[in-house]
Amino acid sequence: MSTHLTPERLKVIQATAPAVAANIFKITPVFYDKMLGENPALYEFFNKSNQRNNRQPDAFGRAISPDDKDAGGQAATLSQSVLAAVAHLEHLEGIAGPAQRILHKHAALGIMPEHYQTVHDYFLKATAEVLGDAVTPEVADAWSGALLHVAEFFVKHETDLYDATTTKAGWDTRQAKEFTVFKVENASNCMKSIYFKPKDGKGLPAFTSGQYVTVKHNPTSAPHFAPRHYTLSSPTPIDGALRISVRHLKGTEGNPDGVMSSFLNTELKEGAIILLRHPFGTFTWESSAAFSNVAFLTAGSGITPALAMIKPMRDAGKNVVHWHSDKSPEAVAHANEIEATGAKCIRYFGGRANFSTDNLIEQLSDAGINLADSQTCVYLCMPPALLLKVRDAVEAAGVADKARCFYEPYGPGIV
Repeated sequence: MSTHLTPERLKVIQATAPAVAANIFKITPVFYDKMLGENPALYEFFNKSNQRNNRQPDAFGRAISPDDKDAGGQAATLSQSVLAAVAHLEHLEGIAGPAQRILHKHAALGIMPEHYQTVHDYFLKATAEVLGDAVTPEVADAWSGALLHVAEFFVKHETDLYDATTTKAGWDTRQAKEFTVFKVENASNCMKSIYFKPKDGKGLPAFTSGQYVTVKHNPTSAPHFAPRHYTLSSPTPIDGALRISVRHLKGTEGNPDGVMSSFLNTELKEGAIILLRHPFGTFTWESSAAFSNVAFLTAGSGITPALAMIKPMRDAGKNVVHWHSDKSPEAVAHANEIEATGAKCIRYFGGRANFSTDNLIEQLSDAGINLADSQTCVYLCMPPALLLKVRDAVEAAGVADKARCFYEPYGPGIV
């Protein structure tokens, strides 16, 4: 147990956690409003669209509750983290595995130790403001210790990750690096593929198929803008360049078009200099190593991990079925590349109203995928609501072992 988490503090935390969790829907907006309002530079880490939609995720909650099926807002997630923190405070090292996705995401953003102190300070302030006199000096001290204990855990593991990638990359991966746009091409009728080479001419960073780079660029007139993560959409470099494929996100129901996706699809030109952060991510093809069969299920932009992972899976001798949902055949990015791997391809263009998970399961079965077979694993990359629906369906069809289901949701609200 660290010096921050004494037995006395732990007792106070356990006794007060229900009250904190019960008021988390009040604490959360105060926390974010004050922290971001008084520290606008933090918008370089927090996507403003998540704030507008009340969907800013909480890293610790997602890290230690990886099997949670709720895709609710930031307050729901933070509430889960409060309860989960109490359950895991005494043995945080035991969640190092499930926390890897969050550790990689933080490294991709460039989170530093001082950021944890800021979160600590503003969460305590928000809790005191909402709960009032219930937050006695003893309670405040106990929760301070708990937050510092959690921060210590993340800082240690993120430091290890920065150090390991820095050694391999040849540059300090705590910092972004300048890349030149080598080529821009149409990936589909609604996506561009962009190829990057290091401006200094030195070697490309090593990456595992499925990992993502972070585009650190501000395409707005605002002083701060959160970077965006994009999967490297090929298993290996192409012509000595890294490739990402980005869908042009068009606003619906009064929402604006995607700011970064619009910039990358309509403004970025060959020869431009862009800052990229080192590749990170745990949603990779290597998780399939122990399995003979793979059902790779994607929708929309979720095809990009499939473009990266299916070829190495096939090269390893695996039977792969790729099911993909999209607006039309013309919207499917680099469809020929997946077909060239020999994977069985199933395409769905029927829209949300006609979608049926029963039909999906039947199509997989017809393609030779037995979801109940312990040699079969499932990869999912879809918008959150669809992912949860499909995940429930494949679990009901036989993938009860969560060690056989790997997933990566995308879109606002996802860490």
